[in-house]
Amino acid sequence: MNEKLKIWARATAVRCLRTFCVTVIGLFPSGTLITQVDWRFVLVSAVSSTFLIFLMCVVSGLPEVDLMTEDVPDEIEAEEEDENIEQRNSAD
Repeated sequence: MNEKLKIWARATAVRCLRTFCVTVIGLFPSGTLITQVDWRFVLVSAVSSTFLIFLMCVVSGLPEVDLMTEDVPDEIEAEEEDENIEQRNSAD
């Protein structure tokens, strides 16, 4: 798997998990017992917001991943570099 894709997948998973947790916590009304919470509503809302965050990550990307992957070469650049090394080794 491409190194950039691994970094993106990890960052997206962290962002989705944070969004899910924040949504669940945000939907607890203050002063309400945990047994009185409408869990179906809370979970549907949290899953919906998590799905929207995932789509946003796919469409617009993640700025923190762009900063982390600046030094990671693309697959094409890596293949070209490998070919150049092989040509130099065969010339010697």
